[in-house]
Amino acid sequence: MIDESGSLKLTDSNNDRSEIIASSLKALGNFKDDVNIQYAVGFFGKDFTPWKNWTQVKKSNLNSEAAELVNKISSSNSATDTNWLLGVQGAQKKLIDQRMSRDACQALIWLTDGGIWIGQDLNGKRVLNVNETNNASDALCNSVFQSMRQSNISVFGVLLKNDLAVNKFSEPDRSQTLQGMNDLRAMVEGTGGLTDDTGNKTCGTNPIPNNYSADRKSTR
Repeated sequence: MIDESGSLKLTDSNNDRSEIIASSLKALGNFKDDVNIQYAVGFFGKDFTPWKNWTQVKKSNLNSEAAELVNKISSSNSATDTNWLLGVQGAQKKLIDQRMSRDACQALIWLTDGGIWIGQDLNGKRVLNVNETNNASDALCNSVFQSMRQSNISVFGVLLKNDLAVNKFSEPDRSQTLQGMNDLRAMVEGTGGLTDDTGNKTCGTNPIPNNYSADRKSTR
């Protein structure tokens, strides 16, 4: 699940996220030949858009598929919003649909440049809708990620943290982005802040029960 919001033109001007995701895709080819691996790709901004349906990983064409993905990501940075809620829910539905066809270990790689941002049109301009953004953040924290952990879907959150670019944002966009960066860890791992485990935000059941999936965050 890959962020395609317009802020990436500043936070990831070199399209580093394309190589991060392509490397993750290539790494799937390292599994033994008797392991059946499938992947799917979707993008999110104002909503969730599936791009590639479930595809079996084959070492023979993995490099070409990774190159295709790099080209797609490099041109995907023009969405108006960064709607984490619709993005995660869309990816979750794809995983649930796939599980109904065959039992499998499941994982979601979620890449974003930090900060849930849901807008509204006001006087011909797209501005932050604070209430809707906060409500979506609460839903992710209190129910969506809890549900995914219960379903044993492992989530790997990859945060593209570019402080120099974020500091150029105007308010309230800057504060919302910084808050989202901090909250992402709690959403994915259950508790904690951006840099340590002492954050005061908790999402879902804590400590995470042993029969739930324990998820991971990465900052790049």
